[in-house]
Amino acid sequence: ELAKAVDINTDSVEGTSSTEVKLNFIVERALTADQIGVSANAKLQDVSIPNATFGKNLTHGKLVLNVNNRALNILGEARLENVPVKLEWHENFYDDAEIQTKYEISGQLSAERFRKFLSFYVKPFDPEYLSGDLRFDVTAGIKSDGQGKLHTEIDLKDARILIPEIGWVKPK
Repeated sequence: ELAKAVDINTDSVEGTSSTEVKLNFIVERALTADQIGVSANAKLQDVSIPNATFGKNLTHGKLVLNVNNRALNILGEARLENVPVKLEWHENFYDDAEIQTKYEISGQLSAERFRKFLSFYVKPFDPEYLSGDLRFDVTAGIKSDGQGKLHTEIDLKDARILIPEIGWVKPK
């Protein structure tokens, strides 16, 4: 049920885990599922999830998962399309939550891999204009109605930028 709640097809997920589960309830005949407190903490190793986020495959995951009746939190390191990343995923299980899902991903890759990774081919990101290494931080917040915001920061400190039209160069 948890995998369905966060829209993951478990048939294609791989990895190992060490998990501690806690149940909290009063024993009575009229006990309902919503009266049971559930929490779990897991250490996940070698996690692989096809199409994990933005259509990209997640592999080599070393993650920590904490889940209870209210929320899911996952944090750790993995590779997203073979790019090493640090990631955090927060999922709120209440429909009236301001932010239902939040992803935070950070890492570093070359400008060339950046273009391919995002399928982002606009002139300011062409090899003629941009080369070298880019650090990135991406945060996506999604409301329960599917609307959301995507915030991206790209650190160009280790990149070379050329604007030939005005004769300007920022070296690496």
